Amino acid sequence: MLYRTSQFRSQLAQLLDALVTAAAFTFALASRRWLTMWRPDTFPPFDALWQHAWLYLLLLPLWIIILESNGYYQHQFAHSRLDSLKILARANVIGVVTLFFLLYLLKVKHIPRVLVIIFGVMDVILLWIKDAIMSKLVPLWSSPASILLVGGQADRESVQRYLQQQPAWQVRLLGVLTPAGEPAGDGAGLPILGAVQDLSRILHEHSVDSVLLAPGRQNFEEIQQLIQTCETEGVEAWLLADFFRTSIATAHMDQFQNRPVLVFRSTPALSWALVAKRIMDMAGALVLVALLSPLLLAIALAVKLTSPGPVFFRQKRCTLHGRVFTMIKFRTMVADAEQQRAGLEAQNEVSGPVFKIRADPRVTPVGRFLRRHSLDELPQLFNVLAGDMSLVGPRPPIPAEVAKYENWQRRRLSMRAGITCLWQVSGRNALSFEDWMRLDLEYIDHWSLGLDLAILVKTPLAVIRGTGF
Repeated sequence: MLYRTSQFRSQLAQLLDALVTAAAFTFALASRRWLTMWRPDTFPPFDALWQHAWLYLLLLPLWIIILESNGYYQHQFAHSRLDSLKILARANVIGVVTLFFLLYLLKVKHIPRVLVIIFGVMDVILLWIKDAIMSKLVPLWSSPASILLVGGQADRESVQRYLQQQPAWQVRLLGVLTPAGEPAGDGAGLPILGAVQDLSRILHEHSVDSVLLAPGRQNFEEIQQLIQTCETEGVEAWLLADFFRTSIATAHMDQFQNRPVLVFRSTPALSWALVAKRIMDMAGALVLVALLSPLLLAIALAVKLTSPGPVFFRQKRCTLHGRVFTMIKFRTMVADAEQQRAGLEAQNEVSGPVFKIRADPRVTPVGRFLRRHSLDELPQLFNVLAGDMSLVGPRPPIPAEVAKYENWQRRRLSMRAGITCLWQVSGRNALSFEDWMRLDLEYIDHWSLGLDLAILVKTPLAVIRGTGF
């Protein structure tokens, strides 16, 4: 199955799950009414179906995002019943806790918390039942797709192994056509139906849904002839373009001026999850600015009254793909700190092209406290609102540091810079520069909304520990 087809099925599954989740919430509302009838003193009347219909608009996208971030839509209907139950239980616990937090931030106190808990339990049950039903129905309405493989010995074995690991794909390998100039060899458990020049005949003799082309050493002219044959016969041709070897990047197909383009990408592609990340950034920054405004004002006054100079420190930093922006922090050093740096370079305590001194003489007493607890970073919430930064992402370096990066280190610039990151919650200044870079790349390679939420949850504890300098 192609990735795009798998994505389409996943989107259909998300739509169905949104309906099931809506049904679970409606059932929770009905259950809450039953509890009121049973114990009116303990459970006072509550009617949210019409007065609070906005809850559906909050719940449905939130639950789908959480399910996706927990891997629920990977290999649809291929999970065992127990694995499916574990994923659903974990996702709903995260969802219920997140919903409690959102209701607290929005100051919505009249919605019974027991309603949310009933909803979470019912959602697990209904989605699990839906999974059991769909796993029985899917094979009934979709017959296995027949695929003809054109490839050598190694390709036959690897394709066979991969398809055996994807039982939910409903794919059947019909047989193999050997590339020109190569011996037939072992079919790896598949019948050898002929050579590539027999493609047209095989398409006439067998019911073939798709032809998977693993070109190997074949030249592009032969590949083009095979594709044209499939085009003429009205059969899909899948070109396995692994003749370009990559170690990190994944390949994606797109179009440019109506011509096919093979895109090699080693960073997260544009998706609803990334859109949700940006929405989370904007909403989170707005809420935090509102909640922390008294603290921001107090810090601004402390900086202004204890040392001469501006309240804010502005510095050029690098974000997505090296774009330069002006980052804002509370000033923690004397006003001429940048001019004094050259004389302190020899005292640098951090490896790599980063400059940090634990007992930096330029830091003011208030600034030392702010740095230790990362409070000087709070104005970067305005950088998040401006779109230059994210709540979670690799920390933004200064251009002079980027100029000294090795090539592999520059990949950390392939995601928008963030206020907090894996480095912040994993030891911060106790880690070497190499470990810092490794953690940033690990974040990029394994990015998900779930990972962002985990980092955000761990950040307050890292701030309280006060390991910064």
